[in-house]
Amino acid sequence: GIDVNVGLGKGYSSVEGLPRVESTQVNAVATLAPNPKLTVNLVYLKSEDALAAGPTPRVRPQLVTAHEINVAYHPLQTLYLYGAYRAERREGEPVRDINNYSLSWLPFPDGTLHFNFSYTESVRSEFDATERTVGPSLRWDITRRAYLDLAYFSQRLDSTPQRIDTEILSGSLRVSF
Repeated sequence: GIDVNVGLGKGYSSVEGLPRVESTQVNAVATLAPNPKLTVNLVYLKSEDALAAGPTPRVRPQLVTAHEINVAYHPLQTLYLYGAYRAERREGEPVRDINNYSLSWLPFPDGTLHFNFSYTESVRSEFDATERTVGPSLRWDITRRAYLDLAYFSQRLDSTPQRIDTEILSGSLRVSF
């Protein structure tokens, strides 16, 4: 029930006429799965981007450090719950908190008609913003080679300077030969 991954990375990118950018990244993830219905991830990330200009090898580095915990809980075959908290710090800026919550309900998982209802909420401290997305979706497996997807999502972004409401209706028919 415990997995640990550690990653190290170094990258270089350049565009003619501009200083080269050096990137370094370190991350570690511990996944705890005490039972098949519950998964907890602990994440640490540290990255640095720096411009390499002329005789000075590293100018204006940007350092980002993040800590995150996320939990996924699947108590029933038809219900999925997810929550995450992330604290992100950029050098010279206040800590940025990001909360994500998600609920997905699939009442008829078997058969040719799949109904899904989802709710996702994301809270970001740096903008004093909350974004909510709510909506149902429907998939009908017409045959093994054809299906129809229909979805409707209502999205609201509330932040200090503004409020944005968006509605999305989508549909697609896929047929394979």
